[in-house]
Amino acid sequence: MIVAGYGRVGQMVGQMLSEQGVSFIAIEHDIKLIDRHRGVGTPVVFGDASRPELLRKLHIERARAVVLTMDNTAAATHATQGIRRIVPEMRIIARSRDEKHALILREAGASVVVPETLESALKLAGAALEALGVPSDAAARLLEQERERRIMALRE
Repeated sequence: MIVAGYGRVGQMVGQMLSEQGVSFIAIEHDIKLIDRHRGVGTPVVFGDASRPELLRKLHIERARAVVLTMDNTAAATHATQGIRRIVPEMRIIARSRDEKHALILREAGASVVVPETLESALKLAGAALEALGVPSDAAARLLEQERERRIMALRE
């Protein structure tokens, strides 16, 4: 598994992977973060996740998936496109800032996109619906419909 971006979101992903016994390597461009995490044994390398030579050096073809956690729209889009060029069938799971960024990442080839503002709002709405007595399976269906509606609306 490769985690590109090892800020607060990437660290959470990495921690959860480690807790499940999943090996990963993180790619980060902030040297201070790299030094801090290498100091505690985290497998993190300096670089840009869109660079083919780095991806090949990390044996991306062996990875089961790549998780893109960076919050920079252009960086995430370039990484998605770069990964797709090298390993067209790779499962790319990407964080996006919002629905507009999610659409850009989907069009660039991301397999799964998680828009952080939308997901936060949906999580809050789901809790509110359940507090009002809406069954959890009905609330989940409503939230999924809203998620898809908002992302699809951007295509129009």
